[in-house]
Formats: sequence, structure tokens, C-alpha cells
Amino acid sequence: MSKNSTLIQVAAAVTDYFDKKVLIVDDIELVCRVVKNQLASAGFSECEICCDAREVIATIESFQPDMILLDIFMPHVSGLELLKLIRSQEQLDHIIVLMLSSAGADEQYQSLELGALGFIQKPTTAVKLVQTVTSKFSIARRLGIQ
Repeated sequence: MSKNSTLIQVAAAVTDYFDKKVLIVDDIELVCRVVKNQLASAGFSECEICCDAREVIATIESFQPDMILLDIFMPHVSGLELLKLIRSQEQLDHIIVLMLSSAGADEQYQSLELGALGFIQKPTTAVKLVQTVTSKFSIARRLGIQ
């Protein structure tokens, strides 16, 4: 079984989430592109990347994502600072934020305290990424967030 068919099987049960918009924020463009390709291979067609943390708010305003995959360690503005800013703005409160980082337990705990819905440890597999993204969309729906 190919990697792409495995990803499609993982996400097949939740195809109603494929129209959701996902913004990937990481200062390493290669990471953004790999994550975008993994999500696209599973059926998520509306993914955007942002490699400069200083442009995230403008990108959110123009792209209107349903979910943000957010790295913690970035130059200029950390992912935790961005998370705090996103959660402080009522008009952005509906956006699911998942941290996608190699950070340790302290930063993971802090991100959850600041309002992230979950944490994906880098490096990760495509299957785990897709499973986590789809499960968080499902949780958000049950909670009435989206």
C-alpha cells in the first residue's frame, strides 16, 4: 500500500473536512511545503503557508483559515506570542490552533494553556498529521467551535 493511499484511507471517514482551510506557519519553508503536500495528499485542498511570523495576522485576514498549524520556535515572533495574539482577538477565536513543533514539555503545556487545541511533535508522520488534523476538526465540531 502506498503512502498516499494510506493517507487517503486515514482521512476517508472525514471527507467533510476536506473543504476546511489550513494555514501552516513555520519559518522553514521546506517544513511548510512538506506538511502542505501531506495534507493535500490526504485530500485537504485548501492549504496556505506562511514562513514569516510577522505576516501571520495579515495572512489570517486574507486567507480566513479554519485551522492553523503553528511552529513555536521562529525568529521575530514566537509561535506562543502569535497564539496569545490570536486568542486575544475575538474575531479569530473560532480558528483551531494546533502547535506543530519540536518543543519540549514546558512549551507544549504553555501552548495548551494559551488556547491551542493540541500539539503535534516534530518530526511526525503524514498519517499522524492527518489523523490529528481530522480528529481536531471533529472535536471542534462537537464543541460547537466550527
